[in-house]
Amino acid sequence: MSRSYNIVFKILLVIAWIIFVGLCIEAGGLLVNFGFSIFKPESVKYLYQKLDLSQIYNQSQLVFFSFH
Repeated sequence: MSRSYNIVFKILLVIAWIIFVGLCIEAGGLLVNFGFSIFKPESVKYLYQKLDLSQIYNQSQLVFFSFH
């Protein structure tokens, strides 16, 4: 392997790690939303990304839990 391939692979590795960390932060935010929605459903409107699933929760809790 030449030196240029090593540089390209290192750049791709850094980009992959940046994407991975971003997705971990996104998943963590959604998990926190899910936890808050179970214990304090009235505050869901004000959480991360304003993802309000309270109507689904009121209609069917089984669908709500499977959706998350």
